[in-house]
Amino acid sequence: MSIWVCGEVLIDILPTGPVVGGGPANTAKALARLGYEVDFIDGISSDAYGVAARKELERDGVGLSLALSSDKPTCTATVTLDSNGSASYEFLIDGTATFDFDRSRDVGSARHDRTQSSDGRSRARKIRGDG
Repeated sequence: MSIWVCGEVLIDILPTGPVVGGGPANTAKALARLGYEVDFIDGISSDAYGVAARKELERDGVGLSLALSSDKPTCTATVTLDSNGSASYEFLIDGTATFDFDRSRDVGSARHDRTQSSDGRSRARKIRGDG
């Protein structure tokens, strides 16, 4: 069984420095580390942050054959902490590689379950493919 995860990979700009993040990317990495076959669907930038994200996903065993390489910049989420240590986030997502993929691409004749998360983003779980 292969699990498809569709959504963003981004860079969290933390007070301590940049870290590869994004809920879907983190989910794909965790599933791959648990031994599942995982394919990630999203646009991944060719910039330095995108190269780092691609390396980290591949290192954790996430398949990227369904991801599109994009010349658009990587999405960032700048994290700031208030005096109580609570985080707030500023996302720079418009015009980035996030969700930059060709929706008309043939990803095979696999059956899959689609779910929608509370943030409105669609997720797909492949449950059977041909060949």
